[in-house]
Amino acid sequence: GIVVALADRNRRAHRDLVGGELALHGRHGQRVVVSQRFRGVATALDTMFARLHGGLLEREDFTPFTLTRETLVHPTGSLPLLELERVELVEADVVIRKRSQRRPYLRLRMSRVRNVLLFAQRLADRGIEVVVAPDVYVPQSLSAELGELAARRDAVPPARVVTR
Repeated sequence: GIVVALADRNRRAHRDLVGGELALHGRHGQRVVVSQRFRGVATALDTMFARLHGGLLEREDFTPFTLTRETLVHPTGSLPLLELERVELVEADVVIRKRSQRRPYLRLRMSRVRNVLLFAQRLADRGIEVVVAPDVYVPQSLSAELGELAARRDAVPPARVVTR
């Protein structure tokens, strides 16, 4: 799979690649670096993402995770999606937060999760809150979709258990 990594030279936010660069890594060690020095970089990145992301939809692989309709499975254990509070993409890490737990349930490098952006999208599709830090590059198309999914999730009133 392809790993998306950002290098920040000045530790500044670079959602739009300000002060950083995007490196695309292929399966056999190929590497292409895209930075702000290219004219039209935002359009190029969105186009690349759309093509890559579209191809990934056919073979969803989120190793080391497995995502079922009701459970997130990791080699260290499984977590029902109902117990999952949110997923954060922050500081090049994927942070899994469990309800009623202050510390992260799991934290690992984004580079260790295959197709991490598709993984985030699939979790959001299932109603899980996905928080993306400003220092993480997310293409405009995916950012808009995550925003729509969050608005839809927030529009649904919370469930209440009523006993009679």
